[in-house]
Amino acid sequence: MSADQAHSRAAEASHPKVVSVQSGSNPEAGKASPKSHPNRRLSDPIISDLAKRTGQLGREIIEVVAFVDDLDDRSHAQRSALSQARQNADEVLDANQSISDSLTDMRQATTDVEGLVETSVTVLQHAGQHSTDIVDHVVEITQHMDDVLEALQQVQAGNQSIRDIAKTVHLLAINARIEAARAGVAGTGFATIASAINELASTTSTTVTAAQASVEDLTQTIRRLSEGSQAARTKTDHVIAGNTEMTEALGEISKAMKGLSGQTGGMMDQVGQVLAATGAFRQAFHEIETSISDTTNRVSAIRQRTSDLVDQTESMVQDSVSVGAKTDDTPFIDRVQSDAAKVAHLFESAIEAGQISTADLFSRSYTTIPSTNPEQKMTPFTRFTDQVLPKIQEAAFKQSPRVVFCAAVNIDGYLPTHNRKFSKPQSKDVAWNTGNCRNRRIFDDRVGLKAGQNTRPFLLQVYRRDMGGGVFKVMKDLSAPIIVHGRHWGGLRLAYEV
Repeated sequence: MSADQAHSRAAEASHPKVVSVQSGSNPEAGKASPKSHPNRRLSDPIISDLAKRTGQLGREIIEVVAFVDDLDDRSHAQRSALSQARQNADEVLDANQSISDSLTDMRQATTDVEGLVETSVTVLQHAGQHSTDIVDHVVEITQHMDDVLEALQQVQAGNQSIRDIAKTVHLLAINARIEAARAGVAGTGFATIASAINELASTTSTTVTAAQASVEDLTQTIRRLSEGSQAARTKTDHVIAGNTEMTEALGEISKAMKGLSGQTGGMMDQVGQVLAATGAFRQAFHEIETSISDTTNRVSAIRQRTSDLVDQTESMVQDSVSVGAKTDDTPFIDRVQSDAAKVAHLFESAIEAGQISTADLFSRSYTTIPSTNPEQKMTPFTRFTDQVLPKIQEAAFKQSPRVVFCAAVNIDGYLPTHNRKFSKPQSKDVAWNTGNCRNRRIFDDRVGLKAGQNTRPFLLQVYRRDMGGGVFKVMKDLSAPIIVHGRHWGGLRLAYEV
């Protein structure tokens, strides 16, 4: 169904079905006198009985049409709801397919991660072995350094001994030179030897001192290397311990990944079952939707045929009234025509007296009253009708307790001044406002528009009035045109219970 068709159907659903009776066959609009009925004459009992039975038939047809309308609306609502449900099923199927695809990707990812974890474990194991080898080398180097330090200590001890001996020789050489000097010429050779020995002792002492300094520097260097090796060994031990812990953690991750892969496989099996079930479900929805669509089309066809039947009934009722049939509606017809003429006379007199201008009276400019719900509107003539219409409209209730309301509407269905019981100030309760604040509103439903736009002497419409809570009451809506100085302003509506 296209958008235009849907909009048209929704508009029909919001307007009640009516059976209209239009008196007379004269299409010319004119002022209706209070007691005149064009083309009406005294009727015999057969004609009156025919009119009565036609009216009853119209009422029954309204009930049938209302039932078919409700059935048609429900059929379309069901088809719409089922279409939405099918779309939801499609969305579920698509979602499940996405889940299946995601699970497939997840399973592949877990498999890939599992392989990476195993590779990482192998790398860490090799790294741990290399770290162990490094520790062994560090231990071996440390041991060698300890041996070097011990040898250097022995060298230092030997050097100290040499230094001590050099000092002793130096002292002996000094003593020898002293004794040689005492011996005089005889000690000259001995003095020369003592001087050489003294020089050798001095050189040896100097050399030993320099060697001792080098040994001490080397010793400090070896000690620092030894300490560095010891620190490297400690760090390497930590690395080995960390590798061990990481290997264990990776082992747990690998185990978890294998478990996740298994669970993912199980979920994929379940999703596969859901996909199969959803596919069958969608097919069932499609078949049901096709069946309901066919039923809806049939109901729509019946709705059209009942609408045609309404048109035929309208013609039958109109014909019976046109030949002068007298019915229970006759007093109300007389009343609405008489009151419509009074309203027209009031309007004409007000224009002539300068109470309102013709332009304002026939204005179709509507200004929304702020903060009203349902929306109410003002026009240039609203306050004028509030002054002049209540006297005529309120008097209609005296004719019969069956009268529900009497109100004038212009050709747009705008109702400026309603009966007092329907003209309450609005509250915050929208439902209450809808039933009790009906003045200054536009009623552009089918009944309201036809009442405002009819130019025949009178128009009788039968329709179902929504009383709320799923309760409906069959009503009759009589209207007569309001003609002001030969110009059609609207109509006076008189609604009463059947």
